[in-house]
Amino acid sequence: MILDIAVWYLSLAIIGFAALPLTVQLFRHLPDKGVALARVVGLALCGLAYWLLVTAGLLHNSRAAVISIITVFGVISWLPWLRDHEAMRENWQAIRGHLLLNEGLFLLIFLGITFFVAYRPEISATEKPMEYAFINGILHSDSFPPADPWLAGYGISYYYFGYILAAFVTLFSGLSASITYNLVCATVFALAFMGAFSLLRNMVLSHKGKEGASGVGAGLLGGFLALFMGNLEGLFEVIRSRGLGSEALFTWLDVKNLTVSGTGTWLPADSWWWWRASRVVHDYNALGQSSEVIDEFPFFSLILGDIHPHVLALPFVMLAFALALNLLLMPAKRIIREEGDKEGGLSMVLTRLFSGVDTGWRWDPWLWGLLLGAFGFMNTWDLPVYLGLFLVVLGVRVGYQVGNWRAWLSTWVVECLAIGSIAIIAYMPFYLSFRSQAGGFAAVDVKTQPQQFMLMFGVFVVALLGYIISLAVPALKDRARCSLKPVVRLIEVLGLLVIGLCLVQGWWTAAIALGLAAAAAAVFFANWREDGARLDMPDMLALLMTIGGLLLVSSVEFIMLSDSFGTRMNTVFKFYYAGWLLLSCASAWGMYAVASRWKALRMAGRLAMAPWLVVVVVLILSGSVYTVAAAISRTDGFAGTPSLDGTAYVAVYRPDEQAVIDWLNENAPDEAVLVEAVGGSYTEYGWISAATGIPTLLGWTGHELQWRGSYELPAEREAAVELIYTSTDIDAISQTLAEYDVDYVIIGPRERTTYGVSDTTVLRLSQFLSVAYESGDYLVFERP
Repeated sequence: MILDIAVWYLSLAIIGFAALPLTVQLFRHLPDKGVALARVVGLALCGLAYWLLVTAGLLHNSRAAVISIITVFGVISWLPWLRDHEAMRENWQAIRGHLLLNEGLFLLIFLGITFFVAYRPEISATEKPMEYAFINGILHSDSFPPADPWLAGYGISYYYFGYILAAFVTLFSGLSASITYNLVCATVFALAFMGAFSLLRNMVLSHKGKEGASGVGAGLLGGFLALFMGNLEGLFEVIRSRGLGSEALFTWLDVKNLTVSGTGTWLPADSWWWWRASRVVHDYNALGQSSEVIDEFPFFSLILGDIHPHVLALPFVMLAFALALNLLLMPAKRIIREEGDKEGGLSMVLTRLFSGVDTGWRWDPWLWGLLLGAFGFMNTWDLPVYLGLFLVVLGVRVGYQVGNWRAWLSTWVVECLAIGSIAIIAYMPFYLSFRSQAGGFAAVDVKTQPQQFMLMFGVFVVALLGYIISLAVPALKDRARCSLKPVVRLIEVLGLLVIGLCLVQGWWTAAIALGLAAAAAAVFFANWREDGARLDMPDMLALLMTIGGLLLVSSVEFIMLSDSFGTRMNTVFKFYYAGWLLLSCASAWGMYAVASRWKALRMAGRLAMAPWLVVVVVLILSGSVYTVAAAISRTDGFAGTPSLDGTAYVAVYRPDEQAVIDWLNENAPDEAVLVEAVGGSYTEYGWISAATGIPTLLGWTGHELQWRGSYELPAEREAAVELIYTSTDIDAISQTLAEYDVDYVIIGPRERTTYGVSDTTVLRLSQFLSVAYESGDYLVFERP
């Protein structure tokens, strides 16, 4: 296991090293030059090149292709430094301390998470078999788009860039996917933590202008709040387990299955109690029936161990935040234009755009588009959120350069279109083949109970409330100098109207979120002056993240995405997840900002803010209860022998099936197709195709419905598989196998149970198929 970890770490280090000069140039306005993000930049750009070149048929999907891409990318990235030794020396002196700090912390976090993951490595249950199937399907495919291992003859119809990157590093490292599955999980959270750490530390450094313990402290707080803190449901799990709390309390909270049933212990007796924290929102339909809603957050994702797209995107979210901060910190020459000034024309706009906002580097907009566009391919829901945040920040940045509002608008619109076009066009092969179940938006007929909303976001709501008040007080005192008074008044009036309407309707959650968002927006514009904003750039970013996060989590009170579920389950899931990331980082900055201004406060101000600070600390500790308790429960107190092999349990409990998998991996041709029993999602069905990457006619039926947006094709395949295993017509079976170009037919316990396969069935198939392999209860028939 130690050797596997070392090889993986070295592989990531090489990719990060290759991207280091490019990253330093891209994030040149950050105090630490973005060195903590080099691995993410390298993975994104190398992965994009890998996918495009294999899709275009210019490279075959192989380890040699991966090594070639990393080598060429490294040469391109390092070439400017190698040509200018003086510049390389200056850059190295500037980043050396930051690099050592970030690399040491990354190694510590990575090893710590890997240690945790090694105590629950099994690739079983929930979405893990699907994710393992995608990685193996990509590794097994000679060309792209990669074959869908659960629908032979078709490419993956899902946002799968994260799995491309997982396969990319797997090939580069030379390790088995059964090992790298868990290493990917550890890597994602370590990279995301470092991204949050770097973001908050850079915000502090750009605010103070020098290094100090407060920068590291704010960075650690940001990483903890975003990635490792749980929601407040965990506290009530412990209260319930200790036999404290009343039936009235738990009835009021209305978290499904969270009831009075104390055992007197600190940890709940049921082993999956930690699952309830991802289901604190409890909806009821018009008939009063309970409706499931997902409100997952990052630490729950780590506890669960799924590497779903929203998890794989975590490091890229922090990369997007860093890009936004870097953009805000760019030096800008103030340009005041009069009405009718033609200097703001299209030609000038394009010239400035493609030479960088600060006219320092022409590749900035191209890299912005490529890196932010990855969200569409990695977790499509995230694209409008994080690209949108960046473009809003771009509008603020342009506002510093352009005084006249018409020139500002024309400049900003053109720059948004240009960056947005790059973000979409670069990933066009994915969009051309992508199919989705999404069918537009629909109105929501349920509302989130406010106590459940506060269980989820209470820490951030209280933290941001104090932060916004701390900014509002000086803004009110200096209100006469505000250059955007009409905008502030409009926000105040609209905010009061919306909040009043929500309260009249009994929409308490919407009132809380929208009220705080309106306050943040009013503070943002109230600090705007003729010569620029009165706020520091980190404050501006934190307020924009606050507004964006609150609008996201409040939007699910009114609209949902129409999908096959027919509820707002998936919409709450995706929007709450993004909201958590935005609000957690903004909260970390808000707490630092208030603390840093503590000395400047008068006694009255300190007396007012002290209770807030105590409450926030208590809430963070309450959220940490889930962190500690869930980690202990999930690993069974870190008992047993740690391992990174996610399929070792199969060899122990289903050795004959593992033997079949090993034989297929060694003997099956590249373009092979197999048939195994079809079953429901989140089961052991489809495991052989998932573990080998060899496509089967049909895997998890519910997932294929979601990916294809229709059950027409899965239904046809389901009937074909049933015919193969149950028909007595040899010609019909033979014709079906030929139609789908099937090479192998699996007979095992699931096939015998599902289709009633008997010795008679085996004799029938033996008349025109040969037994290629046999192990215990398993037979592998091969079609000549």
